[in-house]
Amino acid sequence: MTAAPRRPRPDRRVERSKQALRDALIALMHEHPYERISVADIAERANVGRSTFYVHFADKDDLLVDGIDQLKAWLRERGDAPEVTPAHPALAFVRPMIEHAEQQRALFRALVGRGGAVQVSEELHRMLAELVRVALGGKATVAKRRPAPEEAIAEVVVGAFMALLRWWLERDSAMTAAEVEATFTRQLLPGLAGWTRR
Repeated sequence: MTAAPRRPRPDRRVERSKQALRDALIALMHEHPYERISVADIAERANVGRSTFYVHFADKDDLLVDGIDQLKAWLRERGDAPEVTPAHPALAFVRPMIEHAEQQRALFRALVGRGGAVQVSEELHRMLAELVRVALGGKATVAKRRPAPEEAIAEVVVGAFMALLRWWLERDSAMTAAEVEATFTRQLLPGLAGWTRR
């Protein structure tokens, strides 16, 4: 029996640079509209050269997608945690996403509230819809063909979630994260009752 091939270990310097760029973009989005942030701004805040930025990312939108993919991985991990028991697998993202939005309230309000960056809202929507589709038994990527039912359901779930999240963040509602989750889940569960992972 032969040993399994060893996977190359990730270069820590590369990961540190990428994380510094992600952190810089987040910090800048606290201060400025996404559309006004340049690659030069991000590189300067991360204390790296522009050439280093372009080694890792094609442009700031590529960096944004990478950051949202990191959030997706975190949501999957949190959704699978033993203490998180969603009422339905398609709603596993809800509690961690609401808690994250509550912790980063000012940032989320700037990003997904009225006047927020369309690009950021669209990328968040795309990422959450993928999590829901997969939980319903669909594929992670969507081919350009006639949509499958789980794609339509994912759009309904995520559209309703984003609307509620936006409302909650913009109104400075006294509702707690747990109350927002309970309200959302109560409304969505009847429609998801017949859907389980195939």
